[in-house]
Amino acid sequence: FSSTLGEVGNTLPLADLEALIEETAKTSPHSNLLTSLHLQAGEAYVGRVENGAAQDYRRELEKAKTHLQVANQALKVSADLEDCANGLDRLARVYELQGRYSEAEPLYVEALEIYRTELGERHPSTASSLNNLALLYRSQGRYSEAEPLYVEALEIRKTELGEHHPSTAASLLNLAALYHSTQRNHHALDAIQQAIDIYTSALGTEHHDTQNALSWRKSIQDALNG
Repeated sequence: FSSTLGEVGNTLPLADLEALIEETAKTSPHSNLLTSLHLQAGEAYVGRVENGAAQDYRRELEKAKTHLQVANQALKVSADLEDCANGLDRLARVYELQGRYSEAEPLYVEALEIYRTELGERHPSTASSLNNLALLYRSQGRYSEAEPLYVEALEIRKTELGEHHPSTAASLLNLAALYHSTQRNHHALDAIQQAIDIYTSALGTEHHDTQNALSWRKSIQDALNG
């Protein structure tokens, strides 16, 4: 459901994508194209919510959930397990954004297992999946469960993407945030400084990821000075 099919919906405004889904449902109700379009629509709505662009947060999350549930039903019987994992991951994110953590967790776990089996223990997508599950645990205060997942994701990204990749910096920032939440602020300061150095070199001082990391450093320094 990727490559060429993926390009169809990604070039469309959401209203046009919804119209295309409605038309495709009439003409090709069991097609791979329809599944791909539902997946893209779900991802688009999640993206709007995460980026603060949603006009109605709850309504757009419900739309995302509906599209992703339809896509996942089809993906469960498909041969493309990577797309299946992606669909599970996105639906889990919807539940997480809705505060439905107990429903999000098994989907994140299932997605992670698929990534491990299909792509391998050291694949960057496996690292992203580890990170997503860790974020869920951290948001619930389950720090001891989140930490080893963050560490594993960081090690994969260092090895597979490089010590100076922005995704490696993102993993360092996540660890810094966890250390800060557990009052290990000296460890947090070391991790966030590494993230800042990578972001500054790779993206520049003014990039929002760099600025976000600088904001985290200030919070951590304030905690140490307080």
